[in-house]
Amino acid sequence: MRTLDARDAAAERWDAIVVGTGVGGATLGHALAQAGWRVLFCEKGRARGAGEHVGDYAESFFAAPAYPSPEHADTLRRAGRWAEEIKDASTSRPRRFVPFIGSGVGGSSALYGMALERFFPSDFEPGRIHATGTGADLPAAWPIAYEELAPFYAAAERLYRVRGTADPLRADRPELLPAPPLTRAGAGLARHFESRGLHPYRLPSACEYVDGCRSCQGFLCPNDCKNDSVRVCLRPAIEEYSAALLDECEAVRLIASRRAVDAIECRCGDQVVTLRARMVFVAAGALATPALLLRSASDAWPAGLANESGLVGRNLMRHLVDLYAVEVNDAQESDNRVKEVALNDFYERDGLKLGTVQSFGRFPPLDVVMQALLNDVRESAFAWAVPF
Repeated sequence: MRTLDARDAAAERWDAIVVGTGVGGATLGHALAQAGWRVLFCEKGRARGAGEHVGDYAESFFAAPAYPSPEHADTLRRAGRWAEEIKDASTSRPRRFVPFIGSGVGGSSALYGMALERFFPSDFEPGRIHATGTGADLPAAWPIAYEELAPFYAAAERLYRVRGTADPLRADRPELLPAPPLTRAGAGLARHFESRGLHPYRLPSACEYVDGCRSCQGFLCPNDCKNDSVRVCLRPAIEEYSAALLDECEAVRLIASRRAVDAIECRCGDQVVTLRARMVFVAAGALATPALLLRSASDAWPAGLANESGLVGRNLMRHLVDLYAVEVNDAQESDNRVKEVALNDFYERDGLKLGTVQSFGRFPPLDVVMQALLNDVRESAFAWAVPF
């Protein structure tokens, strides 16, 4: 993918600079480029090229190195992964860990399992659903409703070419592209759930399902059939419109007045450059975005940019799972790599929000699973069913 030199990027004044190339940043930048804006994507990680680790978990390339080590970190970077330790100081016993998130073109969408579900209308009423919740000041409702977002959900599903079937428990039925037939394991799991009065459906997935598709959950796709933000938005924005990419360039600080962001100070290798645009959009993810805002403290924003509330970086939503093994007698000897079956019978039950159930696909290597469990095993908003 064509990339820009840092000095050349700094010599321009762009219509828009988008920090981050995940689903949020790349989709936004693609829309702006389509509208005729000159867009610069600023990405901390690498553009994809020769020497990447695709088609497998980065951990499988390690020969039991002690972490952190330069070799380990470089492997993670070439696998599109975040490589630096994060300090979690949210409890009385701070700990350090390397989050399993993307860092490179496509962000975490380069690693995701391609499941793209809509929120439910009840998700827009957090105060009602979590009336007894502690530790967070939840409003009764969002300032927007599900109905207002529904047309944008539909547009995103078309853009990312989402395939699947409608959830029978939803009042609205998204029009999705057809998906391949369920695998033998998936069909057995669906029949198992139906026999117990549940309502399974084909999980909406942003995938082209080419021959040899491995689903590639948790690692870079070698077949270019995963509809991540690179394939769908970033690459077309650069190749078809007036967009450019500056990779291996970390946004260090936003330079802002009380009214607007005037520039971005970035570290690109051994260079420090200042980038300027009419508008700046920060879409660096739930960890890097608040960290950037807090680093951007100034006389105008002494507590961090846009942080007069003191809430920037707080109330982080964790993506948590419970794993359940479901034995299905008629699913023998089947390929179980694909995430394909879901159900929402327990999404909101008896006044509690228990979350969605999705088939997990094949487990990652044991060392990956064990490290994730050691990082954090807490109560979950999601449950996953694994056919075997």
